[in-house]
Amino acid sequence: MTPDNLQKKSLEILAKYDVKAEPLYIDAIQKISEEISRLDEGLITHILNVAKLAAHYAAENGTSIQKAIMAGLSHDMFRTSSKDKIFQYAKTADFQLTELFLRNPMLAHGPAAAGWLRLNIPHLDTHVFEAVRDHTFPDESSNIMTKILASADALEPSRAIDSRDKIRQAAMPFEERYIAVLKIKRGH
Repeated sequence: MTPDNLQKKSLEILAKYDVKAEPLYIDAIQKISEEISRLDEGLITHILNVAKLAAHYAAENGTSIQKAIMAGLSHDMFRTSSKDKIFQYAKTADFQLTELFLRNPMLAHGPAAAGWLRLNIPHLDTHVFEAVRDHTFPDESSNIMTKILASADALEPSRAIDSRDKIRQAAMPFEERYIAVLKIKRGH
């Protein structure tokens, strides 16, 4: 998918909520779209679906839809990158590479994306950086943007996992949904 098409799809998600795109948002989306356009179509589909679901959860929580979309679009930009590239950007995010990450570099793809954001879009809100950095291993004390992104990523519809589909479709308060996501991430 071309960067222009990705940017257009991102703006369509935002338009669904009658939110006018701010100039800084448009600039950030353009840079993020350039980076993720290099990924395979399956991962791009996942990323766009996460951005849509993150926008929905942000609206539900009265949080910035623009920031949720940016977090959704950037969260997996290094999911399939080389170990060296992941570690290079993760260090830029001031992320401590523990033994777990050294053994399985893909687990540091969130911190790598946060490092890329810090270098390329330094004006982004701190909560967006934290959400992207921590979406794989969130906890109860995570900020609302991290909770939104972690939930959108775990419950994204194309994963087609029955237990996750039930959580996504259930009528429940967001915090209950997030606690269910934490249980999934912890293997309970």
